[in-house]
Amino acid sequence: MSVHPEAYFGSQAQLTTWTDEIEFLGYILCELIDADGMSMRGYRCHQAVDLPAIVEIIRLHLKEPDGSLAKVMRDDEVKALRRLITKSKQIRNNMAHHTTQNEQKLRGLESTKQNLCDFLEYAIKLAASERGITQVCFTIKWIPRPY
Repeated sequence: MSVHPEAYFGSQAQLTTWTDEIEFLGYILCELIDADGMSMRGYRCHQAVDLPAIVEIIRLHLKEPDGSLAKVMRDDEVKALRRLITKSKQIRNNMAHHTTQNEQKLRGLESTKQNLCDFLEYAIKLAASERGITQVCFTIKWIPRPY
């Protein structure tokens, strides 16, 4: 099946931007909950951490009862973040494999991205608060709800 160049480039631009947004927020969260985890995975420059490593680090801190995120989040929040983190791989894989999506599929991925970014911002605020950081660079007006 032939794909129009405009559709391909538009789809790739969106998926790349969404991946970058998720990686940026994930990087900040990982710095707060497990900076050593990034170093142990070979990321001497933490800003270079990619989504698969971010997912692995966050999952670990959601899974273990004494994990940084499991300690500060409710059970329903942990489950929702775990589910969204898993779904984020769809965005990254579509971007990495240059898959063109139809508008309906892109809207679904955008919804996943937005919900995950909201959750990551919320988790950043919780993790920062746990470390005694009282001011973060964004104002969170959103309270997570189970998905």
